[in-house]
Amino acid sequence: MLEQLLDYAKDNMQNIMDGIPELQQMDKQKALDITGQSVISNIMEQVKDGNFSGLKEMLNGSATPLDHEEVKKLENPVTDNLLDKLGLSKNTASVLALAAIPLILNMLNNKVNTAKNNGLDINDYMNKMETGGGLLTGILKAVGAKKLNPSGKIAEQLINQIMK
Repeated sequence: MLEQLLDYAKDNMQNIMDGIPELQQMDKQKALDITGQSVISNIMEQVKDGNFSGLKEMLNGSATPLDHEEVKKLENPVTDNLLDKLGLSKNTASVLALAAIPLILNMLNNKVNTAKNNGLDINDYMNKMETGGGLLTGILKAVGAKKLNPSGKIAEQLINQIMK
C-alpha cells in the first residue's frame, strides 16, 4: 500500500522536478523517490506521534493550499530530509518541499472524490479504525507492522479502495 502511494506521488511530481534548475543535473528518479518518501514518511511520523491531521488532510478530497497548516508543519522536516539526502541548496530544498507537499496532500483528491461518488464512505472507515484499535494502530499496521489487527486491515482496505 505504501509503495502504491509513493508510486502515485512520483507520477504527480515529475512536472515539479522539471521546473527546478538545480535538479536538472541530478538523477531524477532518485530525487523523485526521496522527495515522495520524505513527504509520506513525515506524514506517517506525525501519525506515530498521534497527529492524524496530515493523513486526514490527504484523505479529505479537498484541495490543500500552499498556506495550509499541514504544509507548514511538514515544510521543515521535509526540507531537512532533502538537504541531507540530496545535497541540495537550502533554497532549492525548500522550493521542492513547498511544491511537493501540497501536491502529495492533494494527489488523492480525485480518487477520494470518485470513491465517495461510488459510495465509499471514508468517514466510516476512519471511524472503524478509531474504534478497532485506534487510528494510529490501524495506519501503522497497514504500512508495515507484522501483525495486522482489524484496524490495520480497515486502513489497508480504505487505501486500496481509493486507489482503484
